[in-house]
Amino acid sequence: SDRTFKRYRNNKTRISLQNLTLICLALHLEPDYSEDLVRKAGYYWRTDNEQDMACHLLIRENFCDDLDKMIDLFKIAGIDYKVAN
Repeated sequence: SDRTFKRYRNNKTRISLQNLTLICLALHLEPDYSEDLVRKAGYYWRTDNEQDMACHLLIRENFCDDLDKMIDLFKIAGIDYKVAN
């Protein structure tokens, strides 16, 4: 929602890596841009964390997919995410 994005932009709420990944995928950002945005948000891919690695793989391999398919892939990968209202 607009309210949620305003909180992210004003640093009132920190976006989760999972939701940031969904935003990058929904915008069909090229992987290099998505990875740059993830770093600027203060996240790094932790190789010991399955959800981080799944998010990274989705950004690298599925950035052209439609959002419904991405959400299905999140569920299959067991990635926790929350869609804000």
